[in-house]
Amino acid sequence: MAAAKEKVLLISPFFPPDFAGTGFVMEELARDLAASGRELTVLAGKTQQRSAYTQYRSPLTITRIRHGYVSKDRKLGRLLNYLSFPLAILCHPKLLQSADTIIIVSTVPTTIGLSPILKKVFKKRVIYIWQDIYPDLAVHLQALTPRSFLVRAMRRLNEISLQYVDHIIVLGESMKEYAVAHYPCCKEKVSVISNWEDSEEIFPLPKDNPWSRVSGYYGKFVVLYSGNIGLFQNFDPIIEAAEKLQNDAEIIFLFVGSGGSKKQLQEKVRQKKLPNVDFMNYVDSHDYCYLLASADCHIVSLKSGMEQFGFPGKLYSSLAAGRPVIAITEQGTELGTILTRNNVGLVAENAQQLVQHITALKKDDAQRTQMGARARALLLERFARKKVTSHYVALLSKYSNRGDVRATGG
Repeated sequence: MAAAKEKVLLISPFFPPDFAGTGFVMEELARDLAASGRELTVLAGKTQQRSAYTQYRSPLTITRIRHGYVSKDRKLGRLLNYLSFPLAILCHPKLLQSADTIIIVSTVPTTIGLSPILKKVFKKRVIYIWQDIYPDLAVHLQALTPRSFLVRAMRRLNEISLQYVDHIIVLGESMKEYAVAHYPCCKEKVSVISNWEDSEEIFPLPKDNPWSRVSGYYGKFVVLYSGNIGLFQNFDPIIEAAEKLQNDAEIIFLFVGSGGSKKQLQEKVRQKKLPNVDFMNYVDSHDYCYLLASADCHIVSLKSGMEQFGFPGKLYSSLAAGRPVIAITEQGTELGTILTRNNVGLVAENAQQLVQHITALKKDDAQRTQMGARARALLLERFARKKVTSHYVALLSKYSNRGDVRATGG
């Protein structure tokens, strides 16, 4: 008689067709966990029009949660989402009861508050994927004050709730060090599993491709920033570099994406009258690989100290596309070390260094080609989808083989 399949419930606020990077990563994880022989169900939020979900097709079993959703770019919207999403989850007790293991994604950080209920009431194994460490991240960005009621309440929620989690996953070693130092209960149950890119979906293509021809960027040396244009990134060096290089008609700085800082960034470019900076919204998924290939180098940016609270997933798409990466960060950071140790990119701490790197790469075709080839090799070696998601499969197997659900905490 065949053994019963382990039932896994993945709780992710964002999931395709929601246009959020974390959602796409979670969809790939869900597919790979299902392919490993588990019975996988997704409990996800709704941020799009109903027609988007009607048109979306997936082999996965997905339950969409009805909850109040307001754009997360507004503070009031974030607060509403933080309150409504966890409460809406509790309206699905049958799904919670039927699972053996429940995986929570931290995109709505208050969802961690469900872990005592999931552990004590439903007797479930709980795994927490800590994509961004809130509210600590918001305090670091000075978006919230350390002594505010919201910060104190959320930190207390983390301190209590994390005790009831069986395992915590963070994206980098800097995050792990921070979590252990500031939330001591994490020490014995936190591990690092990076995000990834699907090497079969994103792969090296020539710069001369249909998208670059139609968009008009083929004849330019394209410096690409693609992704969230938000509060985590340091865009000042990019704008300053563009200002210094505005007389070089061959160089174009291209921003593709959206986020809370986009309008402010566009206004800054308008005021400076920079002819070498363009903005685009997200491109269709079938054009994304062409977009990445159209660039001669990619930029990944983080504000100082941000690696303690998260890690830029856009790095992996750049590596997969086989393009050199310039990181706007400090020397010695985890991001910078990955690039320099593997010789797949460069680190710029300020605008002048960014100008120097762009100019050098523009002049040296061989260096760009070699860095790009090493970038692709690094992706395949360490950050390819199946290679990374296999760590999740192994983690689930470890806990399911124990056959226990520890009622920790309290």
